[in-house]
Amino acid sequence: MSEKTNLRRYNLNALPALREILRHGNLTKAAKAMNLTQPALSNILKQLRADFDDELIVRDANRMRLTPKGEQLIAPLEQTLSAFETLLSGGIFDPSRSKRIFRIGATDFIAGLVGPKLLSILGEEAPDIECQFLLARPSMINDMLIGGVDMMIIPRMTMGAGFADSSTLAQVSIHPLVTERLVCIGRSDDTELAAGLSLEAYLKRPHIGFTVEALANVTTERAYLAQLGLSQSDRFLVTGYEVIPGLVAESGCIALVPESLAKARLAE
Repeated sequence: MSEKTNLRRYNLNALPALREILRHGNLTKAAKAMNLTQPALSNILKQLRADFDDELIVRDANRMRLTPKGEQLIAPLEQTLSAFETLLSGGIFDPSRSKRIFRIGATDFIAGLVGPKLLSILGEEAPDIECQFLLARPSMINDMLIGGVDMMIIPRMTMGAGFADSSTLAQVSIHPLVTERLVCIGRSDDTELAAGLSLEAYLKRPHIGFTVEALANVTTERAYLAQLGLSQSDRFLVTGYEVIPGLVAESGCIALVPESLAKARLAE
């Protein structure tokens, strides 16, 4: 559509349906989200294709995929509809009256770290708001860009560990929330670790590593060490920090974990 497009020619009520189609990349799921029958959504899609002079979503082998035009519409459509929703709601977000659901991507450790304080704030200021913590994964940044996830709280080192490419990261706003250093942990009878490991010995020891995507075979330590031209011996990869101390206690492995997690386990 050009700048001088006559909006009266178009059915703007169809835009929420288009948002769901682009979000899900699947007509069945989009129809369910809109509480429409699939034939009804197909009719809306037919009109949208005519309005945008593009197929928007097409079948590719056994799945549906968005066309380049459809991909390009995701961000501006989300921004436009969000602006309209804000306008119609009065333009001011009132947490005390809101019944919104917020979806937050995070690791298990971070959910446990910020969860108690967040619960306290919600109880006092936003009793009807629901927060859903979802396990962070690389594809979640795309979910955030199309509105499926509101925010992500993940270790900064993860951002450089194959989590997303630079062009995708450029589309999101990144802010520091809390600073916490990582510490090396091992079994209580690990005398070698207690005496202090040289860099060479540290790299040779079997590690238990945290990863946001096991299939990508990438950990935050590997990504950091690769920048230094080094590599370590990973024996076990997990997608949650909380299980690491227990695994370390039953093996000869060592691991890097957030300092507060290590201290919490020592206090138990």
